[in-house]
Amino acid sequence: MNHQGREQWKTKIGFIIAASGSAIGLGNIWRFPYMTGMNGGGAFVVVYLLCIVFIGLPLLITELKIGRMTQRSPIAAFRALKGKKSPSQLMGWLVLVSGFMMLSFYSVVGGWSLEYILKSFLSVFVSKSPQTIYDMFGELYSNPAKNLLWHTCFMLTCMAVVVAGVQRGIERWTEILMGILLVLILVMVGRGLTSPGAAEGIRFVFSPDFSKLTPGAILEALGHAFFTLSLAMGIMITYGSYLDDKADIPRFSFWVATVDTGVALLACLMIFPIVFSYGFEAQAGPGLVFKTLPVVFSQMPMGMFFSTVFFFLLFFAAVTSGISILEPVVRAAMDGLGWQRKTATLILGFSVLLVGVPSALSGSTLASLKLLGERNFFDSVDYLVTNWFFPLGSLAVAIFIGWFMSEKLLQSEFVKGSKVGKYFPVWLFVVRYVSPVGMMLIFLNIVGFFKLF
Repeated sequence: MNHQGREQWKTKIGFIIAASGSAIGLGNIWRFPYMTGMNGGGAFVVVYLLCIVFIGLPLLITELKIGRMTQRSPIAAFRALKGKKSPSQLMGWLVLVSGFMMLSFYSVVGGWSLEYILKSFLSVFVSKSPQTIYDMFGELYSNPAKNLLWHTCFMLTCMAVVVAGVQRGIERWTEILMGILLVLILVMVGRGLTSPGAAEGIRFVFSPDFSKLTPGAILEALGHAFFTLSLAMGIMITYGSYLDDKADIPRFSFWVATVDTGVALLACLMIFPIVFSYGFEAQAGPGLVFKTLPVVFSQMPMGMFFSTVFFFLLFFAAVTSGISILEPVVRAAMDGLGWQRKTATLILGFSVLLVGVPSALSGSTLASLKLLGERNFFDSVDYLVTNWFFPLGSLAVAIFIGWFMSEKLLQSEFVKGSKVGKYFPVWLFVVRYVSPVGMMLIFLNIVGFFKLF
């Protein structure tokens, strides 16, 4: 199925880099290291890797196949598969809304990296006490002007890339940013592995102690597996729609998952050796990047140089994900409403920017606004998207593809352009049984069914 004149990836490696760039974001550089630190290190990493193989990778293949099969964005893709009157198109709406809402607060976090780049460049952390550096993040979070400024800068950066299109915008700039990103990661890993805490850091990440692994940690690893691969946001369906019939989707998916997981592990190797070298705890939680690491950088030789490099790395990682989250929403407007790319990017990009304003003001002007219990606007949106929309979206897609699509059609699409077509029965079994069970466990944990967790 082909739409004449539809944009395509220029090269196979361009697609792999763009899809990997989408997967490599704040989830790898910020979220995965602190989750590893809070959940016992190596044991959590082992479970996470198993989840990537048995849940994340099969679902990645699934979403890319939906995109290539239909050559459409999420809503139109499900309409094409089951008809305009089918309720299946609601899945398209769910994943698009998930991505839209996620970008609205993700942009705020991405903007924080810009503030920390500036602080590092100006050597603000030098000669400051740990408590003073900790307080800097609180001051940033409670400053409405800075949050709005950096939130706007981040969104304008993403819009500037997306408006240029698939080849000249997303593919071209992701290749550039990913190249810089990998160089910066290697610089930081080199610094980490030459620090006094290198051996302890490596042991923490790669020597599993399963006595420290809790049922809750297992479910967190499961949830992060599809979060980090950009699943349930419409990204991979949209990116798959730019692939031709010669693309080997299973093999491409393997490389995307491998690069994404490799960067997550490298992030641990650049963070934990440095943290251990200066006597800090790995269990610092979400503040590991914006509180603990600046303190560490302030105490190490050439600390402000490495601090600047690290936060540039964090910003580039956030941007590669940000543009991939914006693209499905833009593509949906182009497919469904007939808008030109520039119009769609400007209208929807500024819409995300406006919807994100309450998140940017959650630590200041709107601090008293509570949506879900005691959660402010930022935390409420984060909670809804990551704990409800993503699991529900992934579960719905897996069940729809595994049980309501023609097995013959799925097989023909799986083997198309692929050298591993013989593994179709394995993929189908995982999508039908393993993935839904795993995601149901996440969902039941969220709603409190498993009181133990």
